[in-house]
Amino acid sequence: MVGFDGTKSRCEEQASKVKGILRSDYAVAPAAEVRRPDCERVLKVRRAVLTGLLESSRVVRLEGLSVPPARLARLAERISEISRGSGLGMAVWGHAGDGSIHVAVLGDPAERDSDRNVTAAIGVLSDVAGICEDLGGAACGGTGLRYGMPAARLAVTGVGLDVLKEIKRAMDPSGIMNPGKMNHDA
Repeated sequence: MVGFDGTKSRCEEQASKVKGILRSDYAVAPAAEVRRPDCERVLKVRRAVLTGLLESSRVVRLEGLSVPPARLARLAERISEISRGSGLGMAVWGHAGDGSIHVAVLGDPAERDSDRNVTAAIGVLSDVAGICEDLGGAACGGTGLRYGMPAARLAVTGVGLDVLKEIKRAMDPSGIMNPGKMNHDA
């Protein structure tokens, strides 16, 4: 999924470039164009990725990564190589525009928390973190972070949410950045 911000002509120009790259470099034809009215439906699916993975009980470890957007393709190639070499499944999703990526190491739900799976997942994520650093980025989530809990428990609540809302108010008093996030508008 690729989205663009800006004027209509600028968005169309960017979309044309991305379509060309997908066709020439990856031999992929864009599946569909979604215009503004349908974006929320598509984004709802994107936002459900982590919840779906957690509910599958397959996530062994999860890592947040950040690399310069121009190096995302190389990162994806290297993650694919690591996944094949380790025999561990990996789910990758994120925000290409700012280079923020999430990687989940997946395992059999019956053996997800086994010492062997955990040790292998931490090793794989350590390798991925090293690649990010080599590409000018960083691992942001703490290598080996464990999210074997229900998705609902990941939500920030109570005092933590109040603190985040205060930070957002201080940095965005007009409520123009990500309006509606954390149920806070100006």
